[in-house]
Amino acid sequence: GMSFADIVAPDALKSNIEAHTRVRTQGFSSHETAVITKDGRRIPMEVSAIAIRDPEGRFVSTLGICRDISARKEAENRGRAMTERLSAVGLLASGVAHEINNPLSGLMNALRALEHDEMEPERRARYMKIMRDCLERMADTVRGLLHFSRPDKLRQDRVSLPGLIDDCLDLLSPAMKPKALRVRKLWGKPPDGSDGFAVFADPSQLRQACVNVLL
Repeated sequence: GMSFADIVAPDALKSNIEAHTRVRTQGFSSHETAVITKDGRRIPMEVSAIAIRDPEGRFVSTLGICRDISARKEAENRGRAMTERLSAVGLLASGVAHEINNPLSGLMNALRALEHDEMEPERRARYMKIMRDCLERMADTVRGLLHFSRPDKLRQDRVSLPGLIDDCLDLLSPAMKPKALRVRKLWGKPPDGSDGFAVFADPSQLRQACVNVLL
């Protein structure tokens, strides 16, 4: 038959040897490891083991219990990803507030002018356009933040990297200005005219990675 060492993932072999040494010397060990199944899948495991000794106290064997902790690891990874996402959203909050405050001030000024001034139709139309533009800027800012912070299901879409990076830079520009950060983009163009910078990936996850790099 096969021993536990035969199915342990190669990168986890050293830690299992160390755990076995602790069992022999200390009588007990509990640690996390990983095994490889026959079909090549990697499964994280939690192993608890105790030493079995003869009446004279000599080490005879090891009695261990293995528990599949795949579900726990997946939950931890999801929680870690959400923590990183919320942390990035927190860093963006002041910049987004600034980005909204500017058009909001323009909107309020235009509204006051419309309330108190008797003006010709052309000037009124110009103020209405200013208000509409300010509202669109605010909506775009909020939409970008919601799109970034919403935890979508993992999916595979064709994503244009230049477009995605431009979206991230637009979202991050208020937070980057105080740090005097400058981003230089060098996009070439394939000879066949195709979009050579498109990849198949999850847009939300790729956006998260891009923001983490830039921040």
